[in-house]
Amino acid sequence: MKLRINIVIPYFGSRAGGGLKVMYEYAKRLSVRGHDIVIYNSIKTNYGKDYDKSRFSLKYKCFVKSLKGRERPRWFDLPDNIECKMIPYVSDDYIRDADICISTWWATAHHISELNQSKGVKFNFIQGYETIMTSEPEDFVHDSYKLPLIQIVISPYLFDIVSPYAKYQVEIIPNALDLSIYELTNPIENRNSKTIIMRYLSLKYKACQYGVAAFVELNKKYPDLKVIMFSSEKKPEYIPDWVTYYYDRKDIIPLYNEAAIYVATSITEGWHLPPMEAMACGCACVCTDIPAHLTYMVDGENALLVKPEDVDALVDKISYLIDNPKERIQLAKRAYQSIKKYDWECSVDQMEALFINTMNLK
Repeated sequence: MKLRINIVIPYFGSRAGGGLKVMYEYAKRLSVRGHDIVIYNSIKTNYGKDYDKSRFSLKYKCFVKSLKGRERPRWFDLPDNIECKMIPYVSDDYIRDADICISTWWATAHHISELNQSKGVKFNFIQGYETIMTSEPEDFVHDSYKLPLIQIVISPYLFDIVSPYAKYQVEIIPNALDLSIYELTNPIENRNSKTIIMRYLSLKYKACQYGVAAFVELNKKYPDLKVIMFSSEKKPEYIPDWVTYYYDRKDIIPLYNEAAIYVATSITEGWHLPPMEAMACGCACVCTDIPAHLTYMVDGENALLVKPEDVDALVDKISYLIDNPKERIQLAKRAYQSIKKYDWECSVDQMEALFINTMNLK
């Protein structure tokens, strides 16, 4: 069965982001399987706030963005047969009739729930506990779980959060990696244990300042320490000059393969792809023991875990791996093996089957 699938995104991602990357990956792989995909980038996704839907400025802004090519992401290689559209807001007027309509944000979930049934069977793809990622009342987020949509979550911990609110079906489909891209090219044994890598983002819940503070302390202990950071944001002033910082670098696979240790300091995440990417490329991980990391990490087995915001613990765990290279190598090898089960084709199989089974039940 070949499906017409509408994917509604709450904003246009001009820079790489994990949640959008996942949606684009599903779009690409479902398209390869013969499904007809249209991606809608909504300019207005406010829920609970009034705005003039007939306002000329909103439609003009949409028109200008379209002219500037702001409909297709430049950082992700979408197939040409996937149509991308910029729309002023989510409405029957702007979204085509289809078999499936899927959103990936609590506000767009509310909006697609109001669309005509002709726009497709409706799904909400939940990639994180969005209360911490919005300034709106948390009831708005919880209410999105109660909507007459099929809820898809990416992990068991999100299932446990969503299920008590949900009045309809909730499914778990885990995130994955393209293991043909994230490859181990530099043997783990060949790496300098004092080479550390971390992705930087200024978002509060990423808590990157704790990682930087740990690096400063480690630099006192190991003067030849090498820290690599990469980001879609320009380097903030508080990061020391001796840190190698890559802004907007497209190819990070060589960086992962150069490093021995990957560090993640997040207070919360939906899934968190970069540690997975690093593990697939041969890094040993020191990460916070948050539910998202626990989805695919086991402390002492394929990663070392610390409490969030604990700089001393970060320093201790990283120092242990530096001082014990054999343990670091074994940890990285176990991580590399453990991550192989998260293959994209398995997740797309589940998503496609869910769509088709739902259509067959109509």
